[in-house]
Amino acid sequence: SFHLAKTEITVAQYRAYCELTGKSLPAPPPGGFKDDIPISNVTWVEAQAFCQWLSAQTGQTWRLPTEAEWEYAAKGGPQSA
Repeated sequence: SFHLAKTEITVAQYRAYCELTGKSLPAPPPGGFKDDIPISNVTWVEAQAFCQWLSAQTGQTWRLPTEAEWEYAAKGGPQSA
């Protein structure tokens, strides 16, 4: 059993993390960053660091899904044919 966030991490959320931790935003995509779209150009290591920081801030465990979890969720979970 696992849970996934309803939406991807937005640029605004990741920017707040960067500002609070002194990290830098990744290189912007060709169209630039817009606060309400998902963050992009984040490495696996940077995503892991974000999850660890979010876990410390919320007292809940946050992590990246495994490949199998991602595929299961992408196919609709138990509603998948």
